[in-house]
Amino acid sequence: MVSTAQGKRGAALASVGSGVLLTVIKLVVGFATASLGILSEAAHSALDLVAAGVTFLVVHIAEQPPDENHPYGHARAENLGALAQRADAIAAACVALIALYVSWGLGRRATRALMDDVPHDLNSRLVPQIEKLPSVLGNSVRVRSRFVGEQPYVDISLKVPRGRSLEEAHLISEAAREAVRKELPEADVVVNVDPARQETEGYTSAIYAAANRLGWSVHNLDIFQLQDGLKVALDLELPSHLTLGQAHEYSEQLTAAIRQELPLSSQISIHLEPRRDSLQPAVHFEPLAREIEAAVRSLPEAQVVTRVDTFLSDGGAVVTLSCSYPAAMPLVDVHHSMAGIERALRHLVPAIVRVQLDPELAEASSDQRGAPVPKSRKYGMPETKY
Repeated sequence: MVSTAQGKRGAALASVGSGVLLTVIKLVVGFATASLGILSEAAHSALDLVAAGVTFLVVHIAEQPPDENHPYGHARAENLGALAQRADAIAAACVALIALYVSWGLGRRATRALMDDVPHDLNSRLVPQIEKLPSVLGNSVRVRSRFVGEQPYVDISLKVPRGRSLEEAHLISEAAREAVRKELPEADVVVNVDPARQETEGYTSAIYAAANRLGWSVHNLDIFQLQDGLKVALDLELPSHLTLGQAHEYSEQLTAAIRQELPLSSQISIHLEPRRDSLQPAVHFEPLAREIEAAVRSLPEAQVVTRVDTFLSDGGAVVTLSCSYPAAMPLVDVHHSMAGIERALRHLVPAIVRVQLDPELAEASSDQRGAPVPKSRKYGMPETKY
């Protein structure tokens, strides 16, 4: 028969073996799944393993025969083993406290996520990066951010001067997104761009802003300061299929919008310009081309014209002139020169319905191959068969 001591030793050894197996399995699974619960169970099994090891050691010591220091034997070692298993309970309490601390941290992070809590200086770091972008008005940027898991979401509201086009607003939005993604590379960014009136805004910007607000295009804007107030003159582009009555309604709406931007004494004159939205048939016509080239040669400023292109449309002759001017010449002087050429050419050839003048730099005048334009081709027509 197996003795009592051997039975105790076998039970203690089996307890140690099972403790080792359970601890190893739980550690492997816990690290593989990153599960805090399984890792906690592994720690608990490790404590059980320590207790089993103590029990095995105590049983081994208790079996030792009496000696000079222990004439009554070593049986009382089992009592010391029991004392160690009260200490095991204390260690388990410590593990419980650690688990409570970890759980508290997890709870705090979960609460911050649910409350859309972000680092306290995140938004304040993003605002200066956006305010320094071109066209963004100072003190107009507002940034709000939040995290859903690891994904950051950022909402931006900013203001730009009135009169900016939709394309400009899009470019500003993209620049704001890039500024945020330098800080948060994976951020989902939404940008809202609002137009704002500046205290230093001029009358010209105000008038264009009024037209943009209505979604209409204007050009040839002039503002004159008279003794009795401002005089505004501009062209309003409208679809060519409108009747005069319909076009007049557009004009009245634009006039009302402009009056909200200017002093009450301002006078507003609006020229209605039919806008041609469809393709127009046109052909090159050699007799007309020769007539216009001859007219160009007779102009007082014929020396600035480097190329002439002419074609005939349903409405009449359309002429394009390339004119060469020094790079340092003021734009106003260039405009006056081209306006004089246009007036003189229209006087010589009444059939012209449109003159397009393209200014070029004198040192950059060249043909399509990049070579200087020969004198023999100064007024040459494009190589087109008629």
